[in-house]
Amino acid sequence: MKGTRKRILCIFAAAALTLCSLPQDMPVLRPALTAYAVETVTHEGVTYTVYDDHAAVTSSGNAVQNIVIAEKISGQPVTEIEKDAFLNRVNLVSVTLPDTVKVIGESAFKKCTNLTGIDLNAVTVIGNYAFRESGLTEIKIPDTVTEIGMSAFFGCPNLCSVSIGSGLNTIGSTAFANNLKLETFTVSPENKTFSVKSGALYQKNTLLAIPASTTEFLVPSGTEDISYVCAYHPNLKKLTINSSVLSKAELAFAHCPKLETVIYTSNKGMVDYGMFVDCPALKTVTLPKEIYKIKESAFKDDPSLEEIVLPETVDTIPDFLFGGCGKLSKLTILHPSAKISTKIFALEDDDPGVPFTGTIAGYDGSTAEAFAKVNGYPFESLGASFDPTVLDEGDYGTDVLDDVVYHVYKDHAEVAGCLNSVTELKPRKEAFGIRVTKIADGAFWGNKNVTSVELPETITVIGENAFFKSNLKTVKFNSGLKTIGSFAFAETPLTDITLPDTLETLSWCAFYYCKNLTEVQLPASLQNYSAAFDYCGSLKKIKAAPESKWFCDVDGILYSKDMTKLVAIPCAWSDTDFTYTLPDSVTTIAYRTANAVHALTEVKCSDNSQLRDIGFNAFWNCYNLKTFPLLDRIEAIGNGAFENTGLETVTLPESVSFLDLNVFMDCKHLKEAILPDNIQSARSFAFCCPALEKLVFLNPECEIDDKLIGDAYSGKIYVPRLQPVPRRLHRAEIRRRSQLYLCRSRNR
Repeated sequence: MKGTRKRILCIFAAAALTLCSLPQDMPVLRPALTAYAVETVTHEGVTYTVYDDHAAVTSSGNAVQNIVIAEKISGQPVTEIEKDAFLNRVNLVSVTLPDTVKVIGESAFKKCTNLTGIDLNAVTVIGNYAFRESGLTEIKIPDTVTEIGMSAFFGCPNLCSVSIGSGLNTIGSTAFANNLKLETFTVSPENKTFSVKSGALYQKNTLLAIPASTTEFLVPSGTEDISYVCAYHPNLKKLTINSSVLSKAELAFAHCPKLETVIYTSNKGMVDYGMFVDCPALKTVTLPKEIYKIKESAFKDDPSLEEIVLPETVDTIPDFLFGGCGKLSKLTILHPSAKISTKIFALEDDDPGVPFTGTIAGYDGSTAEAFAKVNGYPFESLGASFDPTVLDEGDYGTDVLDDVVYHVYKDHAEVAGCLNSVTELKPRKEAFGIRVTKIADGAFWGNKNVTSVELPETITVIGENAFFKSNLKTVKFNSGLKTIGSFAFAETPLTDITLPDTLETLSWCAFYYCKNLTEVQLPASLQNYSAAFDYCGSLKKIKAAPESKWFCDVDGILYSKDMTKLVAIPCAWSDTDFTYTLPDSVTTIAYRTANAVHALTEVKCSDNSQLRDIGFNAFWNCYNLKTFPLLDRIEAIGNGAFENTGLETVTLPESVSFLDLNVFMDCKHLKEAILPDNIQSARSFAFCCPALEKLVFLNPECEIDDKLIGDAYSGKIYVPRLQPVPRRLHRAEIRRRSQLYLCRSRNR
C-alpha cells in the first residue's frame, strides 16, 4: 500500500520512572504500565486512523476533488467516517464509499458545497450535521440506515428529494429543515415507522417536514409533536392547527419569513417554547379557548404582531413572550389572577427590548390591571372587580393599596410588588379583608427604589428572591416571622440586621453577598440554617444565642449545639492568614461552610478526629488553603468541596470510594493526586486543574468520566495494567480511555 505512515505512541510512563516518582509508602505498581499505540496512514489523499479492530477516515487535503474510500487499511476494515473528516471541503465533488463503511460521523461532509450526490451503500448511521449545508441535490437513504442525526441535511440549498428505505427508525430534529427546494418525500412501503401524508413526512403522530413550496398548511387532528418541523420554512404564509392533543411544538415555526396568520381551530391547544419566534410577517394569531400551556419566547421577535388575546385558561404569562413585538398595540389578559412575568416584553434578562406602548386589557382588580399600573401602561377595563370568597383554590386576585401590590388568595394575601414611587415599604396587615402573611417570591427582585422595609407581625414568610439585588438598606422584622427564603436579601446593601425571636428557618443563601454585614446574632428560635450568610465578605462573626437548642458558636464560628457539625466560618473571621483547628467531635463539615474565606491557609485535625463527611462546596474559593488532612475516617467528599483552593497535593484515603463532580476543580497549584484502589468512580471535572502533572489511579477498573480532567490537561495518568481485561470493560472502552487521557501525554 502506498502512503505515509506516522506512529503516535501514547505511553503511560516507563515502570522505573514511575516507581521512582511515586511516594515511598504507596503500593508498587506491577507489572510495567500499559501503553497503547495508534497508527495514522495517509493513502491517496485521505488520512485514516487505524485501531486494533477497525480503521476510520479522519481527514483529507483541501484540494481533493474525487475520493474513493479504501475498503481496508493496514489489514483493518474501514468502518467509519469520523467527525469533521471532510468539513468545509469546498472542492470535493464525489465520494465513493465501500460496503464496510457503517457510520458517517458528525459534520463529516458539512459545507461540502460542491458535493452533489453520494451512494450510501451499507451505511447504518448518519450523524448530526453530517451533510449540513452541502450541495446534495437528492438523497436516497438505503434500507441499511437506521438512524439520521439532528440537522443531518439542514440547509442544503439544492436538495429536491428524499427517499427513505425500510430500515430507518430515527430522524433527529431539523434533519431536513431550511431546504428551499425540497419538494418530494418517498418512504419504502416496508418501513413501519415513517409515512407521507399530503406530501408531508410523518413519524406516526409526529410531523417531521413539509414541502418547501407549501404556502398554507393544516396540522391535522391527532398530531402530537411538531417540534422544529417548519423552522426556516421559506414560503409558509398561513397555518391552521386543528389538533387538540398537541403536546410538543418547540421552535416549530421559528424563523418563517412569510408566515402571516396562525389560527387554532380546535377547542384546546398549546403554544410551546419559541414556537413562532422571529416570524417578521406574523400579524394575526387566534388562540383556542382552552390553551393549556404557553411557554417563554413563543412570539419573541415578531415585529408585525398587532393584537392578541390570551384566554382565561392562561394562568402564567412567561418571560420574553412578546419581546421585540414593536407594533403590539393591545394585549388582552382574560385570566383574572394570571401570573405575569415582569419580562414579557424583554428580549433577554439584560435586554429590555422595544418598549411596550400599547394597552393592557383585563378585569377590574385583576393582575392585568396591577401589571398595567405598576408599569405605567394604559389599562382597558373588561368588567367588575373580583370577590375573593369565590376564588378557586390556588387562584388569586390583585389589589393595589397605598401603591403596594397584593395578591389576594382565598385564605391569605401576599405582598407582590409596588409602584415605582414607593421608597419606604410598609405593607398592610390585610387586603380585601384577607390577612397578609407573605412577601411573594421575587416580589422586589431588582427594585432600586425601595430602600427601607418595615414588616407587620402578620408576615410569617419572606419568599425566595423577595428582595434579591434590590437597593434595600434597612429592614425591620417584627415578631411573627418564621421563614426567610433562599436569596431573599441576597446582594443587597444591608449594613445591619436584627432577626426576630420567632424565626425558625434561614434558607440557603438568604443573605448571600451582603458585603456590608459585619456581625450577625442568630435567635434562640432558629432551627434550620443553610449557608445563609455565604460570601458576605465583611462578616466577622455569626453568634448563636446561648439558650439555643440547635446551634452554638466558638468566637463567631458556628457549630451545631452538640459540636458534631461545623456549620459556618465567616468570610472575614480573621484579617490575617490563619490556621483553623477542627474540633475532634466534628463529624460533618456542612454545605458551603467556608466559602471564600480567603485568609484560611491551613486546616488541622488531630489523630482523634471523627470527621466523616465534607459537604458540597465546603471550602469553595478558599484560594489560599494549601493544606487539608484527608484522614482515613473520611467517607464522603461533596461536589466542589475543594474547588478553587490552593491545595498542592492530594492523596485520598482508602475510606473514600466515590469522587464527586468538581471536587478539586481549578486548584491552580495542584500538581499531583493519588487515588486509592477503592475509588470506584470519578466524575466530571474532579481534577480539571491547570497545573496538574500527575494523576495516579490504583484501581484499574475505576469508572472514569470523559470530562474528569477537562480539555486542557497535558500531564500523565498512571494505572496498573489491566490483565486480564475484566469482562465488563470492553476493549473499545480501554481504547477510548487511552485516546481521551493517555494520548494527552504525547507532547510531554
